[in-house]
Amino acid sequence: TGKCRSELGNYSTGTLSITEKIYTGGLLTAKYHLTKYGLDSALEEQRKAKQQLTYNVKQAFYQFWLAQQMVEVAKASYKNAERRYQQQKAFYNVGNTSKVELLQAQVQWESLKPLVINSQNAWEAAKLNLAILLGIDKNHSFSIHVDSSQMHLPEKVDVSVEISLEHAYRNRPDIRQMKNNIEISKL
Repeated sequence: TGKCRSELGNYSTGTLSITEKIYTGGLLTAKYHLTKYGLDSALEEQRKAKQQLTYNVKQAFYQFWLAQQMVEVAKASYKNAERRYQQQKAFYNVGNTSKVELLQAQVQWESLKPLVINSQNAWEAAKLNLAILLGIDKNHSFSIHVDSSQMHLPEKVDVSVEISLEHAYRNRPDIRQMKNNIEISKL
């Protein structure tokens, strides 16, 4: 209890008291452990979300890159078939090939057009998916370039399946969260 004088010369009184329990029967310790396990669980949830986002972005990136490569392959196949058709047409005009061979070349060329369209649609869908994951406006134009000469793969990989699986199981966020939940239930 104490008195305090204000700027106007008036006095105010107030009381401040602090109480602390001497014995709580382990309640404080249990609350501490509960809070600690709750924090660990939340951190594992955050780690899980980061891992999932990283996986999703990498997957979208490589799907976009693969779709881009498929468009290039489809366009090249279409151009080759067109050249073959033009060649067959020239041979047909001079009498070196039959009408059937000319029609086969034309059908083969025209049958590749849906492949080009489908590959372009898949590329656009992969581009949109990557843009969404990266938070880029869908109307924003972007492209990716992968320099395959910069990729270095080891000659030989020495990985034990058993050790890799054990490491993966031990470090999975959901497994670690489950262990935290078990510890919480024991409190």
